[in-house]
Amino acid sequence: LLKAKIFDSLDEKGQKLLTLSYYNCERLAHLVNDILNMEKIAAGKMEYFLEAVDVNPFIQDIIARNQSYGDKYDVLFKFAYETDKITCFVDKNRFEQALVNVLSNAAKFSLANTEVIIRADRISDEEVEISIKDTGEGIPEAFKDKIFGKFTQANSSSTRSKGGTGLGLNITKSIIEAFG
Repeated sequence: LLKAKIFDSLDEKGQKLLTLSYYNCERLAHLVNDILNMEKIAAGKMEYFLEAVDVNPFIQDIIARNQSYGDKYDVLFKFAYETDKITCFVDKNRFEQALVNVLSNAAKFSLANTEVIIRADRISDEEVEISIKDTGEGIPEAFKDKIFGKFTQANSSSTRSKGGTGLGLNITKSIIEAFG
């Protein structure tokens, strides 16, 4: 509210403080939501409302609405997909949460001025694979068995400097597993 109402009337120092406060509140809200989601999953209380979804236009829409996040890191999200209609039974909100989490990780850790490629491929009549390829340095081999743990992040200066709670991939894995 302060940012919307009085930002322009503040001096440069006040604007910096208000901007810092705004982003810290935003990070805190994400942390609280991640912890609440994690606790719901652990307690078996996360609700999923599965419905038939035409995957290609749905993913295209998610990418379009989140390209601004990629823009922050000079990364372009590019969708590669089969022309055939691919239908999956997913909870649209939870699927979007999972995809956005992985897209944000891909953007944060990719090299500037590169593309993150999102693919949707039919594997069989009952299986669809959604994959994301970025230009980041990848997950260190010694950390691969821990990547989906709670509060885990690879322990490198490039990873720590990107921020995050270390909960996103744990929540994403639980969501995707709920879809089978």
